[in-house]
Amino acid sequence: MIRNHFEEMVKYKAKRMKQRKGYQLYRQSLLKELKVTQLDQAFLIGAFDAMIYDMAGAVGQAYMKPAFRKNLIKKIVAEN
Repeated sequence: MIRNHFEEMVKYKAKRMKQRKGYQLYRQSLLKELKVTQLDQAFLIGAFDAMIYDMAGAVGQAYMKPAFRKNLIKKIVAEN
């Protein structure tokens, strides 16, 4: 029962995320700035973004802002 509700919430949130124009622009600009051309690189960038967003939920909304996440992802990529 909980699993079904969890799946429905995730699908709902995914649909909303895909429809948000601001997120589309953020995603496109981030991948362009990082010169991501391979799918595995794009997947990792998305994973980093999701991880930062998730961890920010415990710390504070200021860390959820796209500009902060973009800058932190650039630092992560530069160090690895």
